[in-house]
Amino acid sequence: MATRGELSVGGTTNVPSLADQIKRFQPRVFSNTESASRVFDRSAKDNPAREALTIKCVKVIVDNFERLPAHDATGGFNVGYRKNDDENGDRRQDETKDGGGGGGGGVDASAAERTDTAGGDAGFGGMVEGEGGDTKLEGDDEQPHPQQQEGRVIPAKFLQLISAGLSTDLDPKVGALYVFDENYWKRRCVEKLGWQNCQIAEHGLTWKQLFFEAYVSTQLETFDAQKETFDHLLEFLASCQEYVFNLRIRQLLAHPDMRAVCEVLQNLTMLDVTYSVNSIGMKYERMLFGMKISDANCLANAIQATQTMASLVLQGNLIDDDLMRMLMTGLIRNSTITYLDVSHNKITNHGARLLSKLLGENSVLTTLNLADNQIHAEGGRYIGRALRGNTSLVTLNLRLNRLTDEGGRMLIEGLHDNPTLACLNLSANSIAREACSSLSMVLRKPGKVLATLDLSCNELQDDDIRLLCVALERNSSLTSIDLRMNDVSADLEDLEKIEKMVHANELRAREA
Repeated sequence: MATRGELSVGGTTNVPSLADQIKRFQPRVFSNTESASRVFDRSAKDNPAREALTIKCVKVIVDNFERLPAHDATGGFNVGYRKNDDENGDRRQDETKDGGGGGGGGVDASAAERTDTAGGDAGFGGMVEGEGGDTKLEGDDEQPHPQQQEGRVIPAKFLQLISAGLSTDLDPKVGALYVFDENYWKRRCVEKLGWQNCQIAEHGLTWKQLFFEAYVSTQLETFDAQKETFDHLLEFLASCQEYVFNLRIRQLLAHPDMRAVCEVLQNLTMLDVTYSVNSIGMKYERMLFGMKISDANCLANAIQATQTMASLVLQGNLIDDDLMRMLMTGLIRNSTITYLDVSHNKITNHGARLLSKLLGENSVLTTLNLADNQIHAEGGRYIGRALRGNTSLVTLNLRLNRLTDEGGRMLIEGLHDNPTLACLNLSANSIAREACSSLSMVLRKPGKVLATLDLSCNELQDDDIRLLCVALERNSSLTSIDLRMNDVSADLEDLEKIEKMVHANELRAREA
């Protein structure tokens, strides 16, 4: 038996030993695992009142979003942000000191007045989160300090709920300024407007850019000067100009001033315009189609002033030499456009001479499309002369013109000293022996980068194909050639040889 002096506990004492306590211990068993978790996590308890209040507050903001847009508590732009927030920040703080409580989301008149004065910001409609996660209802007499203004805006965790509840009928001007959730813009594009076939890859990989580029195109196509003012249209364009980079317009009923449009859309990099009328039916009038002198003048001024436009497409606008002369007043002073498409028009030799000035020593043009015009042999001579000193053009399309064999020869002669042209389309130009002979000399030259050649629908014969076959034996750059629809025998062996040599060049180019 142990002594009490050593502070031991023996079997004769009334206090159980430690070994006995361990034997008697039984772990506490909880019948409800959910209750057990709540014992250690008091914050996990449900708060039905708070959840209901949150739902109501989100609904208030959604219902009043057009009138009282809001931004998140982190200072970001996730739901709403006005550009002049920073400029009006001090003024909002001063007004808060004078006017009191948080932004009401449309709850009371004083909140709306403060919001209108301060630039349209709104708080978390009826509920704000203070320090420590406490929740306060709007209308409290306590006035927050200016340093606590972030507590008046929407916490980030509620932003997705708000954007999911926004209507697809939301004013585009408000949406452009305040809504940045890609899920909302995808829903608006697909469900509301039926743009399922749109390719997001063509619109910067963002649904918001896709929406506004398509919407702006529709607004310009359907603009009626008798129903709305042009200033109102420009005001709308200014609100969404940050999201419009590519503009494709298939009709212009009112022939608006494109100079003013391009001035507002400062990020515009590609403009594709066709002056026509869609679905006209039996109401056809010749005057409704094609570009006018006033249109060409406005467009020339826009081209001259732009600092961002890189591609200009003017297909099917009935552009003749006079309109081309007007457009050249802007093109000749432009240093940004690298892609020019004036195909399917009425440009003749004089227009080709004007365009050849764009291919001078200071040219930045890399692609020129003159397909389906009225360019004859003389126009081919002008273009060929310009190609001799050009060091920028990579692609030239002259299909469906009237170059003839002589014009084709003069144009191809310009390629002897050209170091950059890689793609040439001369299909359907009545090209024959002279042009083919000149082309074979170009293909023999070392260092040429011509990779794609289209000579289909011409007047080439078996002897001309043999010339090309001999020239290609010493060529390693040509990877594609089209010789269909010529006066060539179907069983000509040289055609098979050309195909094999071109295919071999293509394989080498892929491996390089």
